Amino acid sequence: MVVVAMTSNMTQVPFSFTIDNKDMRQGNLNRLGKVPLDRVLSLAQSLSVKVFGKVNNSVLERIDRELDELTKRPSP
Repeated sequence: MVVVAMTSNMTQVPFSFTIDNKDMRQGNLNRLGKVPLDRVLSLAQSLSVKVFGKVNNSVLERIDRELDELTKRPSP
């Protein structure tokens, strides 16, 4: 399982974006959340204790696009 961090600290950082309850497929947010894509982790499914929520497909697609941009190699 690949997971990304989420924080309520709304400080603007590169390669991050804001989500709210309309972006959730399951669960609710108490406040706006910031997804900083500099904290991508691989986690064994068996270590997952609790699911707090799931984002919708448009957020997953945005994460994919942002990660592609973040990891893009510069042209020679």
